[in-house]
Amino acid sequence: SLLRYTESGLNPYLSVRFESQFIDQTDPRKDFTLNPLQFRESVGISRTLVKNDEREWIVRLGFALNQSLRDFYIYDGTADPIVDMVESETATSGGIELIFDYTSQYFDDRVDYVGQLRLYQPLIDSNKSDIEDLDAATLIAAGLDEDLADYTTELDIDFKNTFTTSITSALNVEVVVHWVYDKYDSTVPVLVDDEGVIENPEAAQIAIRKKGQLKQTMSIGLAHRF
Repeated sequence: SLLRYTESGLNPYLSVRFESQFIDQTDPRKDFTLNPLQFRESVGISRTLVKNDEREWIVRLGFALNQSLRDFYIYDGTADPIVDMVESETATSGGIELIFDYTSQYFDDRVDYVGQLRLYQPLIDSNKSDIEDLDAATLIAAGLDEDLADYTTELDIDFKNTFTTSITSALNVEVVVHWVYDKYDSTVPVLVDDEGVIENPEAAQIAIRKKGQLKQTMSIGLAHRF
């Protein structure tokens, strides 16, 4: 949800977002569940660079806060694992966000394009200090990079492109190309026991995504415009 005041050249805005997933890759059972729960609040200023009948381009600059709540699982590694849910863990981060929203029409208004480029530079992350307390040998023994703490404050990039066209008055085709670069998933804190051993190395390994993630989808559906 985005609330934006548009009566001035520089428009203040307030945004809130909730995001989750139905299947958590850290859950060995792969059950249907909402995990993790992610919340984001941001505030800042925006400006409309272009606005006419064919296109609109808006840029936003602000400060964002992120909170997450994630459940972790343990199992004995057998063919029929015994799974227990450990206590829920929270993580927070905050930083500067820069967002470009662009909409346009092409081919005599037959194709609608909606694009959003989001750049987020974390300045603080609750995971970083916890990881910095671990020595390199502990991280390497768990199969993790010794400079893992620096991953938590790397620049995040989220670039989504949506193309929509109408085959008939009621039949639409939509193509989405979505690329995300998040070097370390900040919703996954590194859990350490009293003896200094990392309890969730598998989850931390999954959270490292050096090459980014790409999703491409095409959908066909019925639509009616009122």
